Amino acid sequence: MSQAEIITPESIFHSGNTDIDITDPRLVSHAVLHGCISGSRRNQTLLLSMFQLRHRVFKQRLKWDVESFNEQETDRFDTIDTDYIITTDINNNVKGCVRLLPTTAPYMLSEVFPDLWQSQAPLPCSASVCELSRFSFEKSHDAGGYGFSGPVVRLLRNLVLYAQRNQISQYVFVTTAAIERLLVIQGVSIYRVGNVVKIGSAQTVVIFMNINQQTEEALFNHSK
Repeated sequence: MSQAEIITPESIFHSGNTDIDITDPRLVSHAVLHGCISGSRRNQTLLLSMFQLRHRVFKQRLKWDVESFNEQETDRFDTIDTDYIITTDINNNVKGCVRLLPTTAPYMLSEVFPDLWQSQAPLPCSASVCELSRFSFEKSHDAGGYGFSGPVVRLLRNLVLYAQRNQISQYVFVTTAAIERLLVIQGVSIYRVGNVVKIGSAQTVVIFMNINQQTEEALFNHSK
């Protein structure tokens, strides 16, 4: 089983708290969603940069079993209709990304990881539930405190804004127990489905992230 769809500490976490972006929680309802792109050809330059980032993270750095061509990592879920949220540097190079897949169509958990679904309830299939996958960030060498980096927090904020604008109440995703703990420490409203499953060296879990007041306050009422 491939590990490349698992959100891991190596891909979105580092020791450092630079690149700070302070958002007034009172302005959340007026905040602007940044970095949302589709798989359309008009976004070809950004998509190329994003697929190259995924190649560096999953194929080169984490050495997972994924297919790459011309140093670009893509799979069958990357289509012209797929939405992504990205972060970029001042030169418009993609430095972080996450893929959003509707659960009303085939998605990673239903097609690749169904064995991880440890529930009597059916797999999610709802317009109000979206799956997160291919969550990755350029490795940072910032020094400082210990926690989610500023860019990761900003991307999580944009996931909240995306959800609010698209009537999404929950995100579901496969991640590690380490990231689960970090989300809890951050104060994000999440819950686990089932027990930890070991895939390779990863302690893997299925998580739901609730888009509610708790999550909003946890992400927008912090200084990162």
